[in-house]
Amino acid sequence: MKLLPADCKHPSDWEDGLWFERPGYPWYEGSWIHPPPEGHVLPEFEFEEGHDLTKNRAPPVLVVGSGNDAQVRQLDARIPRRQCQLLKLGRGWWLEGISARHPVYCKGQVLGAADRVQLKDQDMFSLLPTPSALTFRILLNDEDNFYIDEHSVKDYPNKLRSMFPHRSAECKACPDELKRLAWQTDQMRKRSEEDQVRVADWAAFSQHVKRQYLKHGIDCKPWVDTRRPHDEKPPSYVARPYPCWIADIVSKERPLPGVAADRALPFESSLALSGRQCAEPLQYHGGAPPRLEKLYDNPVATGPAVARSFVYVS
Repeated sequence: MKLLPADCKHPSDWEDGLWFERPGYPWYEGSWIHPPPEGHVLPEFEFEEGHDLTKNRAPPVLVVGSGNDAQVRQLDARIPRRQCQLLKLGRGWWLEGISARHPVYCKGQVLGAADRVQLKDQDMFSLLPTPSALTFRILLNDEDNFYIDEHSVKDYPNKLRSMFPHRSAECKACPDELKRLAWQTDQMRKRSEEDQVRVADWAAFSQHVKRQYLKHGIDCKPWVDTRRPHDEKPPSYVARPYPCWIADIVSKERPLPGVAADRALPFESSLALSGRQCAEPLQYHGGAPPRLEKLYDNPVATGPAVARSFVYVS
């Protein structure tokens, strides 16, 4: 597979000493890049399919962009670090967009993030709206697929997923508070496996998670409110009496404040059959839930710190 500037008729000479091997990250054996030929602004790129050190590895994913990680790098202020990528799937090559703000143009199509089109020999794609000098022409030869045998027990092509540079494209950096929250969640899971966490601990931790999410503008929207197809709620289990030791433990657990008075608790009917009653729910300090603007310096929402309820209207 070769990439040339669209109006470049012949590849550069291999003996000119300007070819650079294994560009980008992750790098691939059998890949080379050449500076833009005279009179052009795009580099040349070649990937040797069937190379002894790559044919049994996962299919290549070659990134085109201006970043240091890009295998096909074009230093241009108008080009993002990762704009599109070339993928080898089976016996064919595909072009896939990466950036939603910087699409790639191919065959009259505008390819945004995750949009994909199969390429054929002599196809062209542009990094800017056409006509543009930043237009590549791809050279493909079916004879390069000599190593692929899809009807035998060989491992070619490899079925493992392709390597990715594990670098963010346009995502914002994750706040340290959310990284810390992930660590705390893992600690709660480990303690739960060691039988060191009670139901009340999980309930309190869930409120802590919700507060952190609200602080960073992350809100939970029930599936039913999205008006998408969904399965109806299955019938509830038939209530049954608890063993005495379980009934004693559950009857002492006080529900968290903020639960609607007309809402039946999940264990209330079974406790009634066990001859027990639910404990009185906890109360807010001062009789009202705290307000978000008092909990945080710069809240993304205002009002009482309680879960919002959504009603589905058909």
